Parts: sequence; C-alpha cells; structure tokens
Amino acid sequence: MRLFRRQTYLVLFFLAVWVCGSCHRKPRTDELSDASACYVAEIYYGYLKDGKAEEYVSFVGSQDSMPEGYRTQMVDLMKQYVANLQRKKGGILEVQAAGDTIFGNEAQVFLDVLYGDSSSERVDMLLYFENKQWRMH
Repeated sequence: MRLFRRQTYLVLFFLAVWVCGSCHRKPRTDELSDASACYVAEIYYGYLKDGKAEEYVSFVGSQDSMPEGYRTQMVDLMKQYVANLQRKKGGILEVQAAGDTIFGNEAQVFLDVLYGDSSSERVDMLLYFENKQWRMH
C-alpha cells in the first residue's frame, strides 16, 4: 500500500512537471497568433532595453526599402531615445506583454514597461504579419 502511494505521488509529480513545461514553451514566431504577437513584441522592445537600436530598426516594416541615410537616422533616433530614457528614468528594466488585439494580419500589443526609477507605463506596439514574420508599423 505504501509503495503504491509513493508511486502515485511520483507519477502525479512528473505529470505536473510535464503539464507546466508544455504550458511555458515559447510560441512559434512564424505563425499568426496572439501568443506569437505578444512574444515578438516583448523581443522587439527588449532590443531597446538592451540598447540594440540596429536590431530594433531591422524589424520596422519599411526598413527594407528605406534609403540607407534614413535608416541610419532612424537608428540614431532610437539610440537617442534609449539614452534619454536612461538619463531620465534609469533605463528600461523589464518589458512584459499585457494583452493584445488581433484584426486580420495585424496586431496591437500592449506592453507594460518598468523603468529603473520604479515608474512604469503601458505602451502599445502595432505589428503586422507578412511572409511568416511579425513586423512593426
């Protein structure tokens, strides 16, 4: 009886671990879903958090066709924005998706942004899905 109870607990434990593990897997970024839109928005805004302005701009939808001078200006603008946030608010500490709305192949994702001075704000990011990739408007 005691051995049966121990085995039952062991099976339940592994079942719980398996269920929790499957719930927390990363969504596929190449599919049109609200989970992937939220995940990608966190990644893109995380580039700003990490000071990676080039990577952030690379996911702007029109960046493929914009002139190099304009793209460089956009990267410089994002670097200034991050430096300004660092100076005024202590930088971005954390970014977390709070929700989204999907309409067709477009999504509006709401992000909660926590700053170094303990302030926070909710920002929205507009995305569209094209060629199996989320891009920023």
